[in-house]
Amino acid sequence: MKKTRVAYNKGNKVNAWTTYGAGKKLVGQVKSGYKFTATGQAQYKGRTWYRIKDNKWILGTNTVTTKKYASIKAKATKTAKQKKVVALANAQVGKAYVWGGNWSLQF
Repeated sequence: MKKTRVAYNKGNKVNAWTTYGAGKKLVGQVKSGYKFTATGQAQYKGRTWYRIKDNKWILGTNTVTTKKYASIKAKATKTAKQKKVVALANAQVGKAYVWGGNWSLQF
């Protein structure tokens, strides 16, 4: 079973575990956006787990498909651009409007 997925936790790191069941120990974290090909998959108490490199496991709810991750990144980029436009507009509040104005206190 080979399944390519992306670790994603809204920009936060994703925990990696020694195993997926009882007795698991935290062995590190991977960055949100880490792309991996699962080398194993398991179900434990109704939750899907994926084995990544070095026999580490991450919880399936902290992963998305590569297509979904591309959509998330595109939306984040669009949102960032929208925030820049709003910030620019807010910076103009209170400045006098002058037709053909050419100095910094006008827009």
